[in-house]
Amino acid sequence: MISTHDSRLEADTAQSVPLLGINWMLDSGYGAGVLGINIVLELCRTRSIRPVLFSKPGRIVVDPLSARLLEWAATPTNIPDGNASVRIPMVYTTGDDFVHEMHVKTEGPKFAIMAFENTRFSDASRSRNIFDRVFTESSWNADILRDRGFMNVVNWTQGVDTSVFHPAPKRGVFGERFVIYSGGKLEYRKGQDLVVTAFKKFAETHSNALLVVTWYNPWIEHARTINYSPHTSPLPVDAAGKADVAQWLANQGLARNQFVVIDYVPNAMTPSVLRECDVALFPNRAEGGTNLVAMEALACGVPSILAANTGQLDLVGDVPCFPLREQAPIPSLSDNYDTE
Repeated sequence: MISTHDSRLEADTAQSVPLLGINWMLDSGYGAGVLGINIVLELCRTRSIRPVLFSKPGRIVVDPLSARLLEWAATPTNIPDGNASVRIPMVYTTGDDFVHEMHVKTEGPKFAIMAFENTRFSDASRSRNIFDRVFTESSWNADILRDRGFMNVVNWTQGVDTSVFHPAPKRGVFGERFVIYSGGKLEYRKGQDLVVTAFKKFAETHSNALLVVTWYNPWIEHARTINYSPHTSPLPVDAAGKADVAQWLANQGLARNQFVVIDYVPNAMTPSVLRECDVALFPNRAEGGTNLVAMEALACGVPSILAANTGQLDLVGDVPCFPLREQAPIPSLSDNYDTE
């Protein structure tokens, strides 16, 4: 059983409320963290399964009633270290080549939620796939895994909370400007260099155009992959080791009155930005999932332009959008990295 002094958890266990371990960090600032918050909120709302958080949460920004719901989630007082194990079902997240972190091991059933862009699998991937079931975040990921012989796969697309993300009137924050939105972590595969290049061209004939970006990326090594782009100059990094997005945009020739950089936006506050925008642009080179930010823009009623590739194909096929179908092959970033 779980080593804990949480009396509520012990009481629920005694009453046979099923438990489910969550083995990654809940956080309002990045995709997997938001996914975890939404899963835990739904479990806490229905109270059919009690979530047990085995990773210390990061920044969670939700409304007061959602915060109240989250109080039902259990956090063991004594979390076992990585060499210890518990005996309840556990959900993990995993990515390229089945690489994952096991904050806590379990002797119970193991499930993984998986999104990957690198379609080259090493020999080690077989031993890393220790899961009873792998839930992929796109049909593309599921098809790739089955083609590689992994048969413990179920396609499971995450959703959007439409009580938060839905159409609503603009507040008119940007006046008469024509606002183009781009969101998602700054990195080469998400194509922000293409956004900048396209915006520069568009702005030459549309002086009222404004680019609004939410490109927060806490992992500077991932942000620096934008330097692979042949279209833009290298990304500057400030004294604190953070990507200087505003300076990068200025270095590409954009005037300061042509863009707005919003550094960190908790997920629950993103709709207030999206609803001020006239169009959203997602020329992503690869998405293991369906692209959560694109789904949120669509849910808010923002006309959205999406590259018709990889995980985004699920959206192109199912929801009204403007697909970018003319695409060229992209060179591999390394000998061990490729995307089909």
